[in-house]
Amino acid sequence: MRASEIATRTVRHLEGHGTLLDITDAKVEAGERTLKVPRMLQPLLGDLAKGKKPHDRLFGEVKRPGRHGARAARDACEGGA
Repeated sequence: MRASEIATRTVRHLEGHGTLLDITDAKVEAGERTLKVPRMLQPLLGDLAKGKKPHDRLFGEVKRPGRHGARAARDACEGGA
């Protein structure tokens, strides 16, 4: 599973009372699938979904640093920022 596939899951992707997770936006069509959620993760994902709307992300908003963010991180590591 790609990190982006996990990070972009919304509440509506969690099916079957938290037992299934739909992957609907994979890089390739063959990557679209429904995964069984391990029993130990089901209550955790259920807790993440509580109080959220169907279109809300399970793990909250994920910001990708992009080119500018990567450059800022490199500069900070090199002592330039």
